[in-house]
Amino acid sequence: MRTPKAIGTNQNILHWARKNAGYSVDEVANKMDKETEVINSWENGEDVPTFKQLSKLSKIYHYPSAFFFAEEVPEDEPLPSDYRTMPDRDIENFPEIKFEIKDAQERREIALELIQRLDISLHEFNLECSIEDDPEEVALKIREYLGVTIEEQMKWKKDKYTALNNWKSILENNGVLIFQFSGISPEEIRAYAIDLRPLPVIGVNTADDPKARNFSIFHELAHIITGTGGVCDMNDRDKKIERFCDEVAAKFLVPPSVLIEMDQVKNHEGLHWEDDVLKSLGNKFGVSKEVILISLVKLKKSTWNIYQEIKETWANGSDDDNGEYRIPYHVKVKSWNGNYYTGLVLQAYHHKLINRHDLSSYMGNVKLEHIAKMES
Repeated sequence: MRTPKAIGTNQNILHWARKNAGYSVDEVANKMDKETEVINSWENGEDVPTFKQLSKLSKIYHYPSAFFFAEEVPEDEPLPSDYRTMPDRDIENFPEIKFEIKDAQERREIALELIQRLDISLHEFNLECSIEDDPEEVALKIREYLGVTIEEQMKWKKDKYTALNNWKSILENNGVLIFQFSGISPEEIRAYAIDLRPLPVIGVNTADDPKARNFSIFHELAHIITGTGGVCDMNDRDKKIERFCDEVAAKFLVPPSVLIEMDQVKNHEGLHWEDDVLKSLGNKFGVSKEVILISLVKLKKSTWNIYQEIKETWANGSDDDNGEYRIPYHVKVKSWNGNYYTGLVLQAYHHKLINRHDLSSYMGNVKLEHIAKMES
């Protein structure tokens, strides 16, 4: 029996949903296993999809099926805040990023609503600086604001995730939501920031090395505290801002005055550096060996030419060889949503402010069995 046609589907909303998601007609046709003419016929009103086809479209565009029967076409959804992307992709035509940002915005709104309904206090992140400030002074202000000494940071060496988890918790305790995402190559996007107050959001890519994620988090935090929002891709980005944010992140995680006094640096001869020394220093600060090398160049302990020579010898961006980590699914879900957001949702559920369906939906349509494991 053939699935009946979805009579009443709004052709203009079908067109809007595809464009808003960033898909071409060819891409949707490929996902639907249809000819481009079929997709065009739905969007120009010559035909309508079946209910089964509409259900598939709703999953592709991330909207419920009922959405496509509305009379009014929604306004375009603006892309918020900073994106760190590579130059070979137009951000407007990158559905995966747009869906991730939309989801992050929705979770932030859910968090704000639950905070109000739970009647709990919200720590508002209010640190602000200017890109005209000295990056090292900004780094010191961030450290003072977060209340973490470099001595404490350098004790986080249990494994490669310790520093990352600690930084996430500290920032969440100071009113910054930290989300993680997957399914996108780090070569296309490493991190993003949604610069809204209260509860600004930083998202980092789980496909990136944990040490690289530490750097991305503080690069994005620098964007937030300087108010340098807006779409930021490699084709049309303010390089002064990006350099500033990189400087802040590097000098926060690896204070120059501390690095220069390390025995491995003080006793080092020459401008060339072995990988094992760079990696050892990186482990002490919880950063990649590349961040260490750049910091050494800034301290005139190496040169940019040597940096380029050494970088060319590195096969990839990860400097860890201590084995794969098999992370249980429920741990991944909690990591994607962050401890703060997860705690709010679970607290609201236990106070009967949301039901089981809401609980699953707010956590990313996760089965309740996985959510139960988060609390065990």
